[in-house]
Amino acid sequence: MKADILYHCLWYLFWYYKQVPLDEKNKAPRLLYVSDGTPREVSCMTGKFLGKTLLHLAAALALSALLGGAAWAGASVEDILNGRTAFHWGDNFLCWVVHYPEEMVKPWVRKQAGAGGDPAGEMARELRKSLRLDDSTPVLLSVHGFTAEPVVLSPLPERFYLKTPEGERIRPRSYESIFDEPLTGLAQGLVFFPRVEGPFTPVLESPSGRQMVFEFPEERENRIRKEEAKKLEERYDRASRADAAKMEALLAQAKSEAAEEVESLWEEELKKLRIKLEEVAAQRDMLRRRLDEALAQAAAASRRALEAAEKKPGTAGAGTETKPAEPAQKEPGWGRDQVAMLFVTDWKKGDFDSMQGYLSPALREEIKSGENLRELFREKVLPEKLPADARIKDEGGEAVKVVFASKMLFVRTLRSVDLGLFRGDAGWFVGSID
Repeated sequence: MKADILYHCLWYLFWYYKQVPLDEKNKAPRLLYVSDGTPREVSCMTGKFLGKTLLHLAAALALSALLGGAAWAGASVEDILNGRTAFHWGDNFLCWVVHYPEEMVKPWVRKQAGAGGDPAGEMARELRKSLRLDDSTPVLLSVHGFTAEPVVLSPLPERFYLKTPEGERIRPRSYESIFDEPLTGLAQGLVFFPRVEGPFTPVLESPSGRQMVFEFPEERENRIRKEEAKKLEERYDRASRADAAKMEALLAQAKSEAAEEVESLWEEELKKLRIKLEEVAAQRDMLRRRLDEALAQAAAASRRALEAAEKKPGTAGAGTETKPAEPAQKEPGWGRDQVAMLFVTDWKKGDFDSMQGYLSPALREEIKSGENLRELFREKVLPEKLPADARIKDEGGEAVKVVFASKMLFVRTLRSVDLGLFRGDAGWFVGSID
């Protein structure tokens, strides 16, 4: 963009002085100027200072182009993500996408660790690993359904893709399994695409067949700038066929009106976006509070049920001698529900040595220590400590699901892990972790 602006400015100066004789530069033509789609004749000033004015305009645009990227170098994480966030209204839902670019790693590390944070240190490597920045383009997809009718996006790879300027459609490599189910309320998850080096636009095809194109504010601003630059170039071409003396006023007026128009449009769009983001943030906070309350109630109900099961009262017939109850025959080792609860409890503490003791004999042959288990969790991008409100969902048979909320950057995502249970001669064990 910088090179295009500088090139067009210098090229036009060279062309003008090659094409227009010196003795014709003071003529005063009347030219057509197109604004809002309506052509009109504009009144122009004398052109005796046309060359000097064009030179000043070229210098100003070149300086603007050269300094335009300096602000990005000191941008905060919020500024970067604001430029890579876009939303779209569907038939019965609101959808927004956030692209996590590689440029956010350095300011994010400095924000978390202070000014002395190492942009290439362990914290940066963990963030890059979590977002798979080395070989993927991570996009956070959020869907908020506001009616009772569920939103169906499966199969997601056929509905959600990245479109390049050349028209290529890049499909997801992997994504959260929540998008394979009908969605109600708020649903969020990361979608990983193959790494894309150039510009792209996310596109989602809604269940009704409507194509939702997410243009990021950063891309929209660049597009508007290119369109305005193209308009200016077309005006220059038309003006060159007329008397050169009137061109000085035309260029000044076109530049001023184009800048005011772009600024007005940008402020209006930014204001709308801020209002929508505030609404979405308020809805997100409300849903988060409801979810926390529901999880707390579920945990309390589970504790009450366990306490009631442990306090079953003994019975004795009237007038009969009370005999000590014969001890119940218990299965050796841990029970099915017990081993799952013990494994999750130690996971909340981050005690991988104790967790390794609950693994099945076959799995312990592969994972020989708590540190090996910790490495496996890192490879699967699982937290080293579960949140306190994590809960166990019984799937029946030989499997349970551990459901927990994971917070990454500014987004709270609901995740789950499947624990396969194995029954051996010495009781129940954890046989698999998926």
